[in-house]
Amino acid sequence: MITVHWFARRAVLAVRLVYMKTREAVETAYWRTFAFLRAAPSRIRNRAAKLWIGTDLSMKRLSFRPSRKTNRSGPELVTGGYVDLNEVRKFSMLDVRVLRQLQKAARKGKGGIFDVGPYIGGSTVAMASGHRGRRKHVVIEVGGAYPDQPFLPSLDIIGDLEANLSRYGLLECVSIYQGWSNDPAVFEPSIRELGTIGLFFFDANGAVAEQLAICAPYMEENCTVILDDINTEQSKAALVLPTLNRLIAKGALIEDRVIQGTWFGRLGKADRQAFAHYKHETGYAWLMRAPNPEHWRVELFEDGRPIGPTCALHDEVRAVGMGAWSHWVLSGVPIVLFSTSDNSDPNENGRRYVLESYPKAGAEPQ
Repeated sequence: MITVHWFARRAVLAVRLVYMKTREAVETAYWRTFAFLRAAPSRIRNRAAKLWIGTDLSMKRLSFRPSRKTNRSGPELVTGGYVDLNEVRKFSMLDVRVLRQLQKAARKGKGGIFDVGPYIGGSTVAMASGHRGRRKHVVIEVGGAYPDQPFLPSLDIIGDLEANLSRYGLLECVSIYQGWSNDPAVFEPSIRELGTIGLFFFDANGAVAEQLAICAPYMEENCTVILDDINTEQSKAALVLPTLNRLIAKGALIEDRVIQGTWFGRLGKADRQAFAHYKHETGYAWLMRAPNPEHWRVELFEDGRPIGPTCALHDEVRAVGMGAWSHWVLSGVPIVLFSTSDNSDPNENGRRYVLESYPKAGAEPQ
């Protein structure tokens, strides 16, 4: 009986290996055959794909706006459609099983890919090798240098990211924006290019609550959400885990699996307002994004009821609170500095805060 089981298991493994190799060969042949059609009209690309494998695979050439020009001698160019994720693992801090799941998520989903904090690009190569230009893919990376990184030091993060993508022929499949993902000057043009978000991947500074709050209005109904750094041994877990647990409890996120400290899930059915995140300033004061007070007047509602006093002194909001708030420009950024009606944490008290905006008479809204 043991012998039969041994041979049966080996037969299953052999069939699986043949399937994987055949799939890799078909994919490689497809991309080699139709690479010259990347700049052709979509109807021609789709017709070619249907004739080849009976499905509609758009190979739209995506716009690429690099953060700076690079001319560097990198690793030897890898030709063909197949990407060995074991090789990609050499320049990624993610486990190969995580990379494989990222590749699968990018291949099967729809909507744009919002990719934050890939460092030198292991995760980005994995995802781009899954969609190969069939989906819009925006990458946001601060860049700079990290020579003291203990495993993968880099003197030019953006340059290394571009070189790793170029090695696999994937540079034109993504658009790279350099800067902070919560900076409107970076986020707004990136989301205009992307449209809607079908896959959200975050592996940055731990400020996932703020980023999800910004991105939630642009997410598809079944958006895939992937968050790294949830192992308690990782320093960023102290920021990521509380946010993740809070959003799961609200039904805003649904967990699918966890692989080596990376969380895989999807958007829940809860109201997008569940993603609202308010940054603590000082005392009882919290920050909320707002339109320019020169052109707009605003009203703040807590669970549908207006709160106040309005136009309160900032020190009153911080020290007394009890619903006091002020519409102001702080460090060049228009905000509402506000407190809750009972000085509780607006991220945890379960109430809904809505800012209604009205154009001022004689002012041109901007």
